[in-house]
Amino acid sequence: MHISLALDNNAGLSKFTPKKISGLLAWYDPSDLSSVTKDGSNLVSQISDKSGNGIQLAQPTALNKPVWQSDGSILFDGVNSYLRNTTANIPQPFTILLVYKNVTWASGRGILTGDATNLCGVRQQGSPPNEHKFMAPTLVGDNASMALNTYEILTMQFNGASSSFQFNNKTATTGNPGANGLGALVIGARGDYSSKSNMQLKGLAIYSGALASGDITKLKNYFIKKYSLTF
Repeated sequence: MHISLALDNNAGLSKFTPKKISGLLAWYDPSDLSSVTKDGSNLVSQISDKSGNGIQLAQPTALNKPVWQSDGSILFDGVNSYLRNTTANIPQPFTILLVYKNVTWASGRGILTGDATNLCGVRQQGSPPNEHKFMAPTLVGDNASMALNTYEILTMQFNGASSSFQFNNKTATTGNPGANGLGALVIGARGDYSSKSNMQLKGLAIYSGALASGDITKLKNYFIKKYSLTF
């Protein structure tokens, strides 16, 4: 059951935003062009953090820039493109809500990761179709419930032995991936910028702490309404 939220008069978007939940560390919304720096070919050099904490995701190298799409997403090509913030420092416990789709799937490709030293994050990992594992630094999970080429909400809580990840409202996968935090923030690749993913990013919010289930439900309903998702 989804929470009914009030709408703006002209934008058709909920007045609730991720800022309403305490502990917001970073928030990215590619549909908000005021937060996206791109050229005439829609190559993205930066997406700004709407939380106000200044954790911008950038790509200065032309070959490695992802492409902004007309549906308000950012497309990573699985060959060259990724975005990064090398100074992010997010210790456990933390909660991530990621709205994205895998355009294609190949084992070992990074979706959202930290740096190459302090391994943490989520990968396409295992057997097709579409299996994922998370790590911090131990790979655990074996969740293959995400549909290929369909936007879904991935909710991840990194909290040692109480960690979990879940696509939409499907069965959550639990396990102990370890105690590492995000020593950096990389989207579309592993933390060493290898094994890039062919994916599209719609939205991302990161919070300190393990969010309560009620707050997660509010955030999911915000993303459902904003991006016209269906579960």
